[in-house]
Amino acid sequence: MPDKLIVSQAQLGQHFQNVQALLIEHTTANTKLEVNWGVMPVAAGLVGSDCEMVERQRGPKAFVARSKNITDNLSAWFGYREEWGAEASAGATNRFSFRAMSLTVHFGQIGALNKPQIFRAEWSGFTNWSGTSPSFQAPGAGHPHWQFDAIESFFSNHQVVDVDDLREALRSDETEEAVLEFEPNQANLSQLDELECATRLSRMHFASAAAWWRIGDQGQHAHAPSSIIELKAWLGRTLEYIGEELDRLA
Repeated sequence: MPDKLIVSQAQLGQHFQNVQALLIEHTTANTKLEVNWGVMPVAAGLVGSDCEMVERQRGPKAFVARSKNITDNLSAWFGYREEWGAEASAGATNRFSFRAMSLTVHFGQIGALNKPQIFRAEWSGFTNWSGTSPSFQAPGAGHPHWQFDAIESFFSNHQVVDVDDLREALRSDETEEAVLEFEPNQANLSQLDELECATRLSRMHFASAAAWWRIGDQGQHAHAPSSIIELKAWLGRTLEYIGEELDRLA
């Protein structure tokens, strides 16, 4: 079994500075990472004069930072949240254990409150999620992993959002005839009921670190970070990879 990743407050503070530098590198906004040390778990999220507030499928509103333009009117935005739990102090040294980091990707226009969450990359750690023994969150799921939220974002509570810009951004000559047209004022509620059932897709964890072709790995797809250096490396490469893939839409 893996060990919990435990660091001192000084180490964690330096880690947050490194995370902020990565986020600044991959956004066009005046991005800062705000850390709330006064709550448990300690939580870090985006703020900044150029960040914008968005509605979330779950939880309170949050700030996102613009990453890059997809079309003249549509941009990709990043949201970010990281959590660390309190551990027993070592003398006068405060210590914290890694819980989770989550990078969400939203599509939307500048100034619009509604920026649908399309997908997310997450890494949940090996820690005390429930009970007294450390474990992975969502037993059996892949860690780190991808989760896809677009269907839930577009069809939650029977509200069909305006997807014209998104549709045009994703449309190509080869697939134009297959694009599904949504008319908000003429939406068939029975169809929406069926689509609402499909929101369960957002609960599925798609493993992003699974070398299943290696016989000796025995299907291992849940990994815990062993250092904050690994967390920084994972976040940095994930930001780079998402940026490369978003370039395919531009």
